[in-house]
Amino acid sequence: KLQFLYLIGAKQRSPTRKAMAGSGGDAVDIYVRTDPVGFKEQVLDACEYAGDDAVRAAFDRLLLQKLRAIAAQSIDGAQVVDVCCSYGNATLACVRGMGVTELRENWADAARAREIAHARRFPARVTGVDLSANALQYGMKAGVFDASVRANLNTDEGLDAALPALRAAHLLLATHALPYLAPKYVERLADAFAQGSGPGYCLVSFPAPFGDEKTDAIKRALLAHLEYVGGGAAHHRRMTAEERGASPDFGDWVLTDVWVLKRRSTSTTPMSPPLRARTDPCRPVPLDGDGGAPPPCPDVHGFNTAAWGVRCIHVGVHDDGVAALPEPARVRAAAGKAREKLLTLAAPKPGARVLALAAADGGVACAIARLGAFVSCVEGDPALNAAAMEGAEQAGLKHLVAVPRERDAARTGEHDASFDIVVAEGGFGGDRPAAIAEAARVLKERGYLIFSDVMQADGQSAAGGTGRATVAAYREWAEAVGLHFAFFDDMSWALEGHYRALASALRAKQAAGALHGLATDGYVAERLEELDGLRAAAEAKRMQWGFFIFRKPREYEAPRAPRYKQVPQVAPCSPHVVREALVCASGRPSGLDSHHGPKSLVRLGDLPVICHALVELHHAGVRRAVVLCGYQGAKVEAAVARFLPERVTNGADALRIEYVHDAEYLKGAAMSSVAARAAFPRPHQRVLFVMGDHIYDPQLIQAMMVSADHGVGHVTALVELDCEGMVGLPATALKVGVDKTDLSALKIRAAGETLPPKETDGVEAGLYAIDTTFFDRVEARVASGQAYVSMGDVVSECCDEGKAHCVATDGRMWFGLETRETLAYAVRDGLQDIGTEDKKWLSDGAFDPEGKPLWVIPWGQGAPRKAAAGESWKEFSVDQWHSAVYVTNTFFADLFKDTVAFLVDLGKQIKMRGARCSLVEVGCGTGDFLRPVAPHFRTSIGVDFNANFVEYCNRHVPPAEEGGGRMQFVLGDACELVDLLRRKAPAHIWQDTRIVCCLGNTMGIIPDQLKDRIYHQMAAAAGEDGVVVLVYWNARCFGDACQNFYHANPALCGPFDGSAVDFATATLQTPAPASYHTHWTSVREARATLARLGWEEITVEERGKGVLVAARRLPS
Repeated sequence: KLQFLYLIGAKQRSPTRKAMAGSGGDAVDIYVRTDPVGFKEQVLDACEYAGDDAVRAAFDRLLLQKLRAIAAQSIDGAQVVDVCCSYGNATLACVRGMGVTELRENWADAARAREIAHARRFPARVTGVDLSANALQYGMKAGVFDASVRANLNTDEGLDAALPALRAAHLLLATHALPYLAPKYVERLADAFAQGSGPGYCLVSFPAPFGDEKTDAIKRALLAHLEYVGGGAAHHRRMTAEERGASPDFGDWVLTDVWVLKRRSTSTTPMSPPLRARTDPCRPVPLDGDGGAPPPCPDVHGFNTAAWGVRCIHVGVHDDGVAALPEPARVRAAAGKAREKLLTLAAPKPGARVLALAAADGGVACAIARLGAFVSCVEGDPALNAAAMEGAEQAGLKHLVAVPRERDAARTGEHDASFDIVVAEGGFGGDRPAAIAEAARVLKERGYLIFSDVMQADGQSAAGGTGRATVAAYREWAEAVGLHFAFFDDMSWALEGHYRALASALRAKQAAGALHGLATDGYVAERLEELDGLRAAAEAKRMQWGFFIFRKPREYEAPRAPRYKQVPQVAPCSPHVVREALVCASGRPSGLDSHHGPKSLVRLGDLPVICHALVELHHAGVRRAVVLCGYQGAKVEAAVARFLPERVTNGADALRIEYVHDAEYLKGAAMSSVAARAAFPRPHQRVLFVMGDHIYDPQLIQAMMVSADHGVGHVTALVELDCEGMVGLPATALKVGVDKTDLSALKIRAAGETLPPKETDGVEAGLYAIDTTFFDRVEARVASGQAYVSMGDVVSECCDEGKAHCVATDGRMWFGLETRETLAYAVRDGLQDIGTEDKKWLSDGAFDPEGKPLWVIPWGQGAPRKAAAGESWKEFSVDQWHSAVYVTNTFFADLFKDTVAFLVDLGKQIKMRGARCSLVEVGCGTGDFLRPVAPHFRTSIGVDFNANFVEYCNRHVPPAEEGGGRMQFVLGDACELVDLLRRKAPAHIWQDTRIVCCLGNTMGIIPDQLKDRIYHQMAAAAGEDGVVVLVYWNARCFGDACQNFYHANPALCGPFDGSAVDFATATLQTPAPASYHTHWTSVREARATLARLGWEEITVEERGKGVLVAARRLPS
């Protein structure tokens, strides 16, 4: 019976039963299941199945390298079709390299089977073809297949449905499948695959000793259309007792005969990929046709000019302003914006030497030359070189732009170390690794390689150098030749609009007859097909585009500190001189902290910032420093040991360094400092309190050391009174008002982060002289119930008692690593004179805690304008948020834990139904909720319209092993959430069950006129099978919050009085300039909202300070 099923089962059963002969089980039962566990138990285990090991061995020997080369040249990766695919075991063997042992482990139970443990070995788009809906559904959910076709291949209708995929395939898998099919359908299948263009390979296998005559007929049909490459025979599975009785002389094993065939047009080396797989048409190269014949377009440059108004097409930035322009001006303007981005990154100084690789018609060379730099063009097309020379002459730049001859980017002929910058506007073409190596060769030390390119987005390295690259591949190639990765600005969002605009313009020109005589209709159709395919790939997030910066380091030298000018030595026995310091490397994270280390480890020149601080303390005469460590404190200790010059800790005047670690560093500098109290045991002992992310002219430190001892409980702050022209001042900076009655003894009369401008005379500079009563003040405030105590609180308290004093900087330089703007200023030219003799001590720039160069470009700021509803949050900085987040986490600590558990439990319930689950958070802020829950979801997407937050989140995505590989942060408006997700989220989320959430009372701060629109967008994004989760802050706790949360959080809401509070509606509206608005929600109001929206309540729970809601949209 089973042998009969094997031979003719396709007529009466499903064509998926290819492996079931002799399984000992009911073939139908296996394919009713929604997971492959039955297949594993009744086939892989019961039959001692080994067939996929033979399939994998043949594939690895004959096809693996060929498919990798094909995948590297195709934007979609290799196109793979698995016919009669079952649950995808053949695909897993070939594409993911999984043998039978790995299959058994992965399919041991339903939970493990939901995800495939092994990654794909090459970029691929896999289509499964089968009659079993359950098998296909499993394959799609588990990621075995990217597309599926449910079809009975023993019918004309079923085969017709599969033919398009067969013709497009680079690899056809038909392992133990073809004996199911009638010979006429095998003939049609082989013919369809053979007609495909480009390289194509077929891997088939046949069981022995069954159905020899039919197998022979199938083999003849295959050889009539395809060319045999190679093969082999191996054990397939154990024979059953019935089979041994029918074939007594054959042995104990069913054998498998594995064949590899190829299209007759396929040569031994992979041909050019089909048209749809071409790279971006930014270079005027002919498009591939069948067999590589040149297309019917004799003048590609002329065609591009007629269609789009430019000789060479580069990816452009199609923003709203560009979209309003007519064609073809739109294409030119968009490309111009991309070029402006490149010029901003390159920023060559007058007289710099720049090498432009793949320079095309010289447009980018002329743009760079207008900045006063000398540019040498590298281009292999004589016509484009002629255009470049003509353009430079017409622009009056012939003396700055050189076009020596036709050259290749991999072999420029330029001298070693002869250029300051190498640029490539649209990639390199040809051999990319060789071009990167050539750029490294010709760059001077500390020179930059800056380029953009269209790449694969699958994260796997491209095979060889001629295929489309990836971000990872470029980094690998650059680091292999000694370049340091500095920056990648991902602008993939622009690709879809770029290809859409090109296709639209081309169709319009064709309809207007503007292309007549330049190209045949067939050529135009091919270009349109190519552009539509690229647009679809961009929309599906299978492509990336952006700008790279790599830096060539100088030859290694031992770290050296700047040479500081001599300062007067303080007599060892001078009274009141402070010679001990508390260096605070602990506090709340900022936008410059990362997973690689705290911002105090950012290197300026040769030394981390904290080492600069220690060197300066030693130079000024401090003899003991206690370093208070917080986030990744062990790295701080290691960095000091590695980088601090030996002279600082050796000799008669050595600086003694001790360490204190505070695990509760999120409390902030003032509260964290209490952890170091035991290091200063003497009563009322005076110490310098130094911020570990600040550096100072040593003379400023010495001025603070010798400042007057005003008595117990007094504090003295270093204050900058000349604030004009200060760069990157954070919102949390402590402003001070100064009493200048006695210029020889300045006193602080008022202090605070929100001090009105008319009362502000300066800002504190992060350096204090305190005594140990400072710790008493902090502890007393904590004991009184204050959730967060800042330096400003303590200084303000001292002001009230008349015990706050200041020392003015008097024009001497100091620097606080507070924001990216301050770092940019420092790197460029702001720190040439910080008490140093060497004016170029910072010429190497800045480096992150890993030692990789930091490329910092400060954000621009337009003219002030009145913010629209809710728009002030767009400008809210990461540092402002982090100044408030500790208070938030303290006041809402239990609610935070409840929210995370609520989401995780909801996701588990969905996954227990057999569905895959993805999470979308509206208003993600700095990602504090998303990070702990990400490992529990297939994909977690944070959406926010604050560019500062999104940029911070994407720079601080955790490592893949901590769930970071499943996270994505997107900039956009929640009022257009569905469209935003369709454009920017992974395509697979639309097959997943989606939880769309808005947490942390974000709904409470959204303007009322926008709320319903966002509610409806969230419901639409979740779909009828998904869930909307809302976490409001509980109206019952509003009064408590006004007193103990908002008053303690001026960085969030600004100062306010009772007139700002409406207890009847649980609403707070603070005055300008903060103008903060929030509403707290009751359980009754939450239920009323669901009823008004027409949503079904799943649960509405009151959890302490929160109201947790789960609901779904009722089916229409």
